[in-house]
Amino acid sequence: MFTLSEFNTYISLVTGTNPSRAWIEMNIEEVCMDVIEEDGSYEYLENVTLDFLINSRELDGYLSGGSVGDVDINEFDIKLDSLSMDVEGDKVTVEGRIKLRVDTSIQKMYSKYYSVNNDANLEIDMNFELNFSFNYDEDSIETQDFINHDDFDFEVTNLELTSVNIEDDEECEVEFCVLCDQRPGEYNYHTGGLVCESCMSSNDTCPDCGVVFERETMHGAYCRECEANH
Repeated sequence: MFTLSEFNTYISLVTGTNPSRAWIEMNIEEVCMDVIEEDGSYEYLENVTLDFLINSRELDGYLSGGSVGDVDINEFDIKLDSLSMDVEGDKVTVEGRIKLRVDTSIQKMYSKYYSVNNDANLEIDMNFELNFSFNYDEDSIETQDFINHDDFDFEVTNLELTSVNIEDDEECEVEFCVLCDQRPGEYNYHTGGLVCESCMSSNDTCPDCGVVFERETMHGAYCRECEANH
């Protein structure tokens, strides 16, 4: 019965390759995930993904209304696909595709002053290239500790949104202020519609009926209809 180290040594003799390289080739997906997880590339991947989701504006087309203001990533799952590997000396280059499943919270902006949040499940595909170097000694195969974590580079490109599932995504039922069209309306305006509190404070309000009028257009302290009651 071969130990793992002996098996890799045997394979390397048969194929004429370095035992470290033989192990990497047989475990390329596991090696890539270990390098990505151990060397802070999750943070890089999260930042690139957030930048894509917010600034590409692709998500806007999937919303029932409004536009994307911000995105929070709650968690994501990485799957590697279409891997190819090239080795020169102790340098390894791996290229392939990442299929990213992301649980997010999306802020839908309807105006500068009004937004709602929706949870969403997204799938994003992207190309990646991972470069790292490896060392080899007698114990490296058994411990799987031959990757040089001080010498690696990870980059993703060509991000593509492939699936979008937004929970509770409904048309906005808020009636916005007829004066500024930025904030939700709360108070009746004399010509129809609603005005927000900010616009109400810069106009006049009838103390009896609560209807808002342009400043200095009411008849004294009350509107024309309410004035008759005083």
